[in-house]
Amino acid sequence: MSAEPAFTDVPSFRCDLLAVVAREEPVNGLVAKRALETAYEDTINNGRLYRHLDALVEAQYLQKRKLDRRTNEYSVTDSGREALADQISWLESCLTDGNSVSE
Repeated sequence: MSAEPAFTDVPSFRCDLLAVVAREEPVNGLVAKRALETAYEDTINNGRLYRHLDALVEAQYLQKRKLDRRTNEYSVTDSGREALADQISWLESCLTDGNSVSE
């Protein structure tokens, strides 16, 4: 694993969404939305949710599968799992290394 997370340019909302899908998978958009709304204690706009799900699919962090005419199911790819593991490792290093950028 690298010292820097694999997706440093990905908004934190996408990181949280990826983590929710990993925890709940396979998951449809509504389940992911409810999990995020619980975590954020706020309403998540459908447009925002699906835009970010599509971006994670495009980045190959999520796989999308059609369940029926209106419903898609999402699961985390190996790349997505690796990116989450890198993010966790990086966050842990921030807490334990004690190195400051200003030093």
